[in-house]
Amino acid sequence: MADEAATAKDGQFVLISTLPDVCITNGSPVPYPITHAMDKSGQCSPNVYFRGKPAFLHNESFVDEVTGDEPGIGKGVVSGTNISISHSIGKSASVYINGKPMVRTGDQVWMNYKKP
Repeated sequence: MADEAATAKDGQFVLISTLPDVCITNGSPVPYPITHAMDKSGQCSPNVYFRGKPAFLHNESFVDEVTGDEPGIGKGVVSGTNISISHSIGKSASVYINGKPMVRTGDQVWMNYKKP
């Protein structure tokens, strides 16, 4: 992952689902592609910045309100949610920010997760 960039609370970074979010819509499961713009991130670093934006931290930062599954009012088949948060799964093994691993552009995230 040497070519990956550090992520931050910045709209230039967008999370895009690799698999659809299957939600119940009108009584049937319907697949929805979902995305997240990282400018909606919360709980980012208070004092470390990348390109002038707060750094995104593993196991602390999250992105609120995925877009794309709004019609799935019956909630996600797996997650039990819709229009919820995303948080990182992948992380740097060697770079830490405020005691938390750094998250990079190629790291996987869990999308449409239950809010804490």
